[in-house]
Amino acid sequence: MNYPQRFITFNNVLLLPIDFIGKEFLVLYNKRFRIRWLSTLL
Repeated sequence: MNYPQRFITFNNVLLLPIDFIGKEFLVLYNKRFRIRWLSTLL
């Protein structure tokens, strides 16, 4: 009964940084895209 809980916590620890990095990457990508879009308008 202890093994699945440990596995779940391990997955959460493993996936949380990936999720955070993914969100940061999306934010950076959106900013870059907006800058490029604005530069085409100007």
